[in-house]
Amino acid sequence: MANVNVSGYTGQRVDLISLSSGGYANRYAFLPSNDVGYGVAINGVSQVRDPFLDIRFRREHAKLGEVETQYAALSDLETVFNEITVPGLSSAIADFLSQLHVMSRPENTGNVEFDSIVRTAADMMTKMFNSYAKQVTQVREQETYQLENIDVPRINTILTSITELNKTIREDQTFGNKSLELLDRRNLLLDELSQYMKIDVVYDPIEVAPGIVVEDVQIFLRTEDIPAERIPLLFNREHVTFHALTDHDEKQSYIYITEAGDPPPVLGSTADINDKIHTGVLKGLLDVLNKSGPFDDPLTDQYGIGYYEKSLDVLAAKMAEEFNGLMDPTMPLFTNIDGTTTNITASTFAVAQGWLRGEYGITTTEYDPDDWPEDISGAQDNVLRMIWMFDQPLTFTTDGTATGTQLFRGTFQEFFGQITNTLALDVSAKSNVMLTYGTTLNGVLDLREGVSTVSLDEEGINLVRYQKSYNAAARFMTTLDEALDKLINGTGIVGR
Repeated sequence: MANVNVSGYTGQRVDLISLSSGGYANRYAFLPSNDVGYGVAINGVSQVRDPFLDIRFRREHAKLGEVETQYAALSDLETVFNEITVPGLSSAIADFLSQLHVMSRPENTGNVEFDSIVRTAADMMTKMFNSYAKQVTQVREQETYQLENIDVPRINTILTSITELNKTIREDQTFGNKSLELLDRRNLLLDELSQYMKIDVVYDPIEVAPGIVVEDVQIFLRTEDIPAERIPLLFNREHVTFHALTDHDEKQSYIYITEAGDPPPVLGSTADINDKIHTGVLKGLLDVLNKSGPFDDPLTDQYGIGYYEKSLDVLAAKMAEEFNGLMDPTMPLFTNIDGTTTNITASTFAVAQGWLRGEYGITTTEYDPDDWPEDISGAQDNVLRMIWMFDQPLTFTTDGTATGTQLFRGTFQEFFGQITNTLALDVSAKSNVMLTYGTTLNGVLDLREGVSTVSLDEEGINLVRYQKSYNAAARFMTTLDEALDKLINGTGIVGR
């Protein structure tokens, strides 16, 4: 009962064997069938565990670890795109459109003051694009740090600890000790390791001397291939080392394992085990960092951070392309921060320096190099085209060209709404799956604890039983004492 709140404690059972009245001298003699009632002897103490429930718990733990990791990352992204309490990119786009409407009035068209107002709204919009891109990048950096500096080092620490525990348990069991508390510590570490990946644990009994058996543990990374592959992680009291490396240019992270004496891995080698990790925290992080849904080749169904980075880039590039297409090519409205007009991304999206400095303004009539009117004062058709553009369905593709994979067809604001809706639905789906896996895991945990942990009811009943047994034994001794006292002090006094 004192161990009921000890983390990882496994219930222990006293192993009893029957005593016999026969000794070594009559080991081959016939013993009568009524040779009973001689009591029992303690043969040892063992743990009460169900290996099947351990396997089920660790399988479910890996599934929950994967979806929890994905949910946490997507929730962080959701805070970036959340515009319920604070105006964001959607509001900035709407404000840019609103100022174009004001400028389109006949009395305002061509007025430098109203051009400046539109330019300010456009500048705020591009800065909002930059801010969103920066925040999404920060989420990526956070998840990369989690992988490289927290989770992978923790896995290596667990494997090292289990290796050392194996050696200590082996030495302890060689001297005949059960090492039950050490086994509890090892089981805790195995449970923790199981959340990072799908593992198989093999208990390997080894007879080191006649009658002395010690138990080693072998750990394998199990794939979900058919047939399943098992990659040794801890074998023959030696363990591998995990490494996480990130290609920051390609925005891809990789997991490697090396054995003792191997050189450190390098990016670009084919030794990564990304495709061998099918569930667990590592799988969740790799999906969040590496997968981009429709942007992947081949396509995947995982919408990681890359999807939202690239979708923002597509939206920024499309806006720049459409608005610049209505201007003189030498007087673009939007460029990269460095002034170029190609490969515009959300992080580099900016108002063109010429427009920003007031060197030129929005061309109020459609630019035609072959038929440019001499007098464009009062013209407003180009401003109306820009407004009209906000209501027209456009095709958004993965690479910004007509041959790219189509992402969406609709207006600028509808495409941004599609991005946020995708994120909201994904977060909701992960939350529901997480709840399902959590319920299943808790069910298995309850079953396991019903077998392995301390039962207060059972221990309370045992206390009452032992107390009654003690009272009966004490009463028996008192009766014997009274009988002996009568026999010794009362015998031979008749006739005195």
